[in-house]
Amino acid sequence: EHIFASHCIRGYVDIFKWYVVFSEEVLGSPTPNASRSAVNLNLFIFHCHIITDLTSRPQKSSFSLGREALTMPEMNLRTWKRLEDAAKCSFEKVLAALRAQQLDNGRTGGIFRFFSFNSLPGSLDEPDEWLKMKIGTIRPERIYRNEMFSAEKAARIAMRHKGGFPDLSSWITRDVDVPPPGIKRFGGAVTLVIPPRVRADDADPLPGIMSFSGLPEFGDEALCLLTARDMGWWCTFTEIVQLSNNKFAATLLEG
Repeated sequence: EHIFASHCIRGYVDIFKWYVVFSEEVLGSPTPNASRSAVNLNLFIFHCHIITDLTSRPQKSSFSLGREALTMPEMNLRTWKRLEDAAKCSFEKVLAALRAQQLDNGRTGGIFRFFSFNSLPGSLDEPDEWLKMKIGTIRPERIYRNEMFSAEKAARIAMRHKGGFPDLSSWITRDVDVPPPGIKRFGGAVTLVIPPRVRADDADPLPGIMSFSGLPEFGDEALCLLTARDMGWWCTFTEIVQLSNNKFAATLLEG
């Protein structure tokens, strides 16, 4: 409990730093109006929910297939299981390719997340986390890092859309040279379209985000793209790979 509490406190501090720096560097400083401030504060609160795993609070009709995963009630059980299997299969393919090229850096696991979000500029809606899952084995010293960055990548895309910048991936705002107190921003999250058939209510298509943290970032991005492809969901695969010049992902997508 003490270790979990320290992780939560550390998460709050780091996410608040990111919230301030990101607002200034990516959306412009200072925030120009109350609406922009409300958007930033809303997403900061969303980050806090993710860091403390409050997204796993009880939901109507919610279900779980194991302690490693959680899901929101919007997604039907069959699709939830397919997505879980697709993400794990993609991880194995990516890790094998990384090891074959000696690019794995000793990584053996990470955190996968899947969200729906309101992509309209100025929206105050928080992204909905439909699935969070640990894949593979994560070294203890990397658990907090993978938790935080898998959430940050997705939240950054959502915030950019709210600000009127419809980024296709987190690579567009990648910055690994952010000086303290900022937090490094990595690639490894991509946008896609969630088709109506995957939802319990069979409603209209929704914008979605897949994010992974645990492998080298070009591997993180490749895992998300492979998962979207294997699910048969619409995604701008070519454009995303071109934006990041991710030849590793391009090769896997051709296979």
